[in-house]
Amino acid sequence: MLGAAISPADGGVHVDAKLSIDDMPASQVLDFRRCICIIGATYFFVMTTFVVPIACFTTCVLILMPLMFINMKLFNKLENALCKLVNDHWVTTAYYCGLEIREYGTNVANYVNDKCLYLANHLGLIDHFIVMTALHTCGNVSGSWMWVIYNIWKFTPLGAMWILHGNFFVNGGLNQRIKLLKTFKEHLKKYFARHNYSWVVMYPEGSRFYLIRESAAAFAKKMGLKPLQHCAYPRTGAAHAVMEVLAPSKENPSVARIGEGEPIKYIIDATLGYPKGTVMDLGKN
Repeated sequence: MLGAAISPADGGVHVDAKLSIDDMPASQVLDFRRCICIIGATYFFVMTTFVVPIACFTTCVLILMPLMFINMKLFNKLENALCKLVNDHWVTTAYYCGLEIREYGTNVANYVNDKCLYLANHLGLIDHFIVMTALHTCGNVSGSWMWVIYNIWKFTPLGAMWILHGNFFVNGGLNQRIKLLKTFKEHLKKYFARHNYSWVVMYPEGSRFYLIRESAAAFAKKMGLKPLQHCAYPRTGAAHAVMEVLAPSKENPSVARIGEGEPIKYIIDATLGYPKGTVMDLGKN
């Protein structure tokens, strides 16, 4: 595009022209846009994995944690607000990267005031951004949820921040499953009611699909089930653990089985999918 201003001049007209990005050679335009994308991606990567987690960790340790011994209700309120701000950052990152989400089915926003168990299939790292963006407008859910996360993130600044929030880390080892489920139940008993969490969010498949494709196919064959092409049959151990601890009590349905706090009232089954079955991942188009 050529922007021009025509004004009277000696002997004719004088044209002041300015060359825009649209007039640049295609290769230069691509290089310029690639540089902008790299700068933006680097900014959000550093902020998401280092700056924001370290800032939140420091804030929790120095300012919020002392409140636990004074006013637990105030601590929960402020900690939830901080967690929601972190989720705002993740959603901003998703929007910057051009993530578009379409939701079908029941409007889960109708259940923001209830305790829920949110189960989603796991296809790629982008799934975290999808879930966080989809639930961003669901009241205080993004500030008061408890995530069950694979422990690859545990020993990072991001993991340290999640530990302080009360998220639970799991590994994929079959040998430790019984011990892990027992530890998870104790974690729920100790923290869920005290910190007034709203939803428990987990990927019952245990890991991203491409990492467990072969084992998932073997599991389906062993159980006499039809193999799935785009997701795996869920491992239900952790979900059962949640319900064993937080389901409504038989004696008093308004109280969880642990004897305190509200019980899990709904189980939300969320199926994530990508256009044409092509799973986006970090660092890929």
